Amino acid sequence: DVFPTNMIDNMLIVKSFTPELPADFTGGIVNIETKDFPDQKIFDISLSVEYNPAMHLNSDYITYDGSNTDFLGFDNGERDLPSGYDLADIPTPFNSTNGQVSEFLNEFSPTLGVSPQTSPINYNFGFTYADQKELANGNTLGYMFTGNYKNNTTFYDDAFYGEYQNDRNTSVIEFQRAATTQGLLAENNVLLGGLAGLAYKTSQSKYRLTLMRLQNGVSRSGDFDLVDDEDAIGKSGYIGISENLEYNERQITNLFLNGEHHFNESGWTIDWRAASTWSSQDDPDIRKTAFTRINDNWRFAAGAAGNPSRLWRALDEVNTVGKIDLTKDLEILAR
Repeated sequence: DVFPTNMIDNMLIVKSFTPELPADFTGGIVNIETKDFPDQKIFDISLSVEYNPAMHLNSDYITYDGSNTDFLGFDNGERDLPSGYDLADIPTPFNSTNGQVSEFLNEFSPTLGVSPQTSPINYNFGFTYADQKELANGNTLGYMFTGNYKNNTTFYDDAFYGEYQNDRNTSVIEFQRAATTQGLLAENNVLLGGLAGLAYKTSQSKYRLTLMRLQNGVSRSGDFDLVDDEDAIGKSGYIGISENLEYNERQITNLFLNGEHHFNESGWTIDWRAASTWSSQDDPDIRKTAFTRINDNWRFAAGAAGNPSRLWRALDEVNTVGKIDLTKDLEILAR
């Protein structure tokens, strides 16, 4: 999604461990090598749209009010936890005044349900600019800048999730329905990526610096009918509805520095590489609002469809790696 095909030098897929791979290697590695210096000047712009009659320009599509930067793949703080959430005693009617409780609660987004909207079509935009220059000292400077933006929408008007168990009667081989969730499911997926690279080459050395950033935001909305079958083991039995609002934000930033030096007289080559990657994943303010039908009325009922809930979770990780390869040409049994 980020690497332009005309700037890829080679791709190597490794499925087994080899000594030069980092110690956290597992499952496999895809090594993408970009060109240090383009063969010729590149200036490329691409724009595309996609239309699926079952998913796009559909008036049954559902969404909710998020933040005004969702279209860029990140939340601007609209879904953040309110100030004071980390206190030992958050403001409640038992330990705070009505004004303090109201001020605390008003910092939460009041949106707990979905709203209809016509679904947009998919659209993608990308650009690449790369060139190299001969400097006055005879050395070469190469540079590359590329960016990509994708906005894709999917919509299912009959999404279905089912849980099934063995029947209470052991002579029955068919599974017993335990619970089902069925209804509308909509998703908007935004990917924003950029790559910038500089390369400098002398008669015996080459240096390369690359910076990459990926930003991904996925907004999901669900409007479901719930059925919990009392005939199944461990099920209380109820009919309910649920409106789910989710947002997932992921980002990766990578800084890569590489140097290659050739010592022609001795036959040695030194290749050193260092990289640091900052990655994070956030799920801010996942909201589920469920009602249970009791005596033909919809109401909150603990232990049945569940109480309204909100969830925040986050994961951050930093990886820093480096390696040096030494190579020397040898002649064995030369005549």
